[in-house]
Amino acid sequence: AAIRLLSEDRPRGERALETVVVTWPNTPQAREANSRLGDLRVAANDKAGAVPYYAAALKDWPRIGWAASHFRSVRARLRAAEAGADGAAVAYEKAVLAALEDTENSLVDYARHQERLRIVADQAAAARRAEQLAQAGYREGAADFLLLLDAQRTQLAADDALADAEAAVNIAAVGVYKALGGAGTAGEGGLASLAR
Repeated sequence: AAIRLLSEDRPRGERALETVVVTWPNTPQAREANSRLGDLRVAANDKAGAVPYYAAALKDWPRIGWAASHFRSVRARLRAAEAGADGAAVAYEKAVLAALEDTENSLVDYARHQERLRIVADQAAAARRAEQLAQAGYREGAADFLLLLDAQRTQLAADDALADAEAAVNIAAVGVYKALGGAGTAGEGGLASLAR
């Protein structure tokens, strides 16, 4: 209201601004009024009279600490922050390299077990075929019973080795899944697709 009055009747507006300053000295409105009164003094070419009003307008403004007076401590904090960031980067790089190494090791292990499974599956198929031939030979009288028993023993050992190789492939597939960041249960086709 005092500012509006200032535009209509300058002397009354000036008194209204001074009343605001006296009545409410520690308010933002008082700072605004002091600033306007300083502007009025400058407009009237009374620069010396404007200074106290401007000073009052700036009184109790928020003070900002100047870091330049503490230059060494600021520089030390900056170096500490940079060292912390470097340490975090090294830790991150170490974690990534460890994860890559785990992944590579598990993939190599999985491939090795898959190759072994192929070999053992071929051996189991050959042992099964040998047992069938020994059984046919025993029925026809061309082979004795010990030969049949030896073929059956070989087939059972090959089947056991095949079961062990399949289990090793599945365990290696789980290792790959874990190394790639898998957790919990695999969705449909997750581990089963790796085991094929």
